[in-house]
Amino acid sequence: WQKARNYTRYSRFLQCRHPMIRRNRFFLPAPLFDFDTGDFVRDGANRVVMVNGRDAFMLWVLKTLQTQAGACQSYYGCGIDVEACLMEPTRDAVQSALERTISEALLSNPHVDRVYNFEYLWKGNELTTSFIIKPKSWEAF
Repeated sequence: WQKARNYTRYSRFLQCRHPMIRRNRFFLPAPLFDFDTGDFVRDGANRVVMVNGRDAFMLWVLKTLQTQAGACQSYYGCGIDVEACLMEPTRDAVQSALERTISEALLSNPHVDRVYNFEYLWKGNELTTSFIIKPKSWEAF
């Protein structure tokens, strides 16, 4: 009963026009995650550090790009399939497949307007990819 009541309160909070929601465009504060350590960042009092809605959105982007799609059942519909892209026969085909899978994964979020300006840098067999993401609510990054 307590969970249901809290969920109802949370749902009403999202539906209202609270100033925090307007400013963050439906991305609530979220725990800061350190991808290098694989854990949440904590302050001196051992409390989890929270980030604003825009930074939470950026964390979602990073997590999506670092998640291998289909790696386990809980990742169904999440992440990108880098392994399949890298199995393409030519570099052009790899680049095309990466652009497609990255765009599809990020555009699955209704807050992403577009993903564009892909650039690729090959050094031997190592590939670095960069691109621009334009959220609907903020400037591109």
